[in-house]
Amino acid sequence: MYRFGRIIFANFRRINYLRDQINYAPKKLKTNTPVKFISASLLSYFGMKKSADQLEKEEGELILTIKRGVLSSLRNEYDKAEQLFHLALRNAQSVNNELAITYIYDLLANLAYEVGQLPKAEKLFVTVMQRLMEKENAQEDDIRILHISSKVAHIAYLQENLDKAMLGYEFVLEKIKKRDYVNDMNYHELYGIVKNLIGQAFIALKKFPDAKAAFLEAQQIFKKYKDEATEDYMILLNNLSCTCAELKEYESASLYLKEAMEIAKKIEIDDVSPYHINLGMLYLKQKLYEKAKVSCNLGWKLSKQYENKEAISAAERCLDQVKTAMS
Repeated sequence: MYRFGRIIFANFRRINYLRDQINYAPKKLKTNTPVKFISASLLSYFGMKKSADQLEKEEGELILTIKRGVLSSLRNEYDKAEQLFHLALRNAQSVNNELAITYIYDLLANLAYEVGQLPKAEKLFVTVMQRLMEKENAQEDDIRILHISSKVAHIAYLQENLDKAMLGYEFVLEKIKKRDYVNDMNYHELYGIVKNLIGQAFIALKKFPDAKAAFLEAQQIFKKYKDEATEDYMILLNNLSCTCAELKEYESASLYLKEAMEIAKKIEIDDVSPYHINLGMLYLKQKLYEKAKVSCNLGWKLSKQYENKEAISAAERCLDQVKTAMS
């Protein structure tokens, strides 16, 4: 299995709201590089044909600095993490460790991506791809290249450049389809991830049947490889709900939202305000105004309690529409 930071659904935790498909602005997300990987696999990642003792002696400071940077990012100490990654980069350059240099650029790219520094992240991701191709002879269908291409396409989506985003997603899907991807977990999982992403782009393009088909494919693959009792799966259910609502499939839309909220209870997620707001908007579409008012009010209270500014704004819009409809 390749060792670059892998895309998981958590990288795209952006809630769609029902009426206008209003997205959250890019937020600080959890790093997608698990600590267990850093501690267990970092030495092997560098690919040096030396003993563990020799590696520890020669690269110990570099490895320790990278570990500290990853731990800082996990603690949401993003400025500290960036400083440590740059220190590690200088150390790697001083010993001409090309694999480590590429790896650290990947960490820096993901860090910028996660905190919403999108132009910076894109530039760094391009650097990583160039290094993979030049230093490791990676081809266009290399799983690492395709993962990074997915992120670059998603950056275009976040910047509302839908044409560029769609070209990127379609490029990745085309390359995956040319492989025996169904029988390769890495490629099959990535296919599902990109289907989830392209579904979001279809929503923005108001191509709701295409969005639903993409989300259903993503859901099927997600269930094969991931635990359904996760926040990632909740967001996928929300995407399906928004799409079904636009297609006037209100019963399905409601079931998806309620399933997401049941998962939230199991995994003890307290702020489910976006789901209550979307349920309120769903009731509003069906002219069930009292139910809409109750759901939007609950969403507003939760969003205020957890200081969720985007949800507060969405809840207030929902309540305004309910008030107008009932007057």
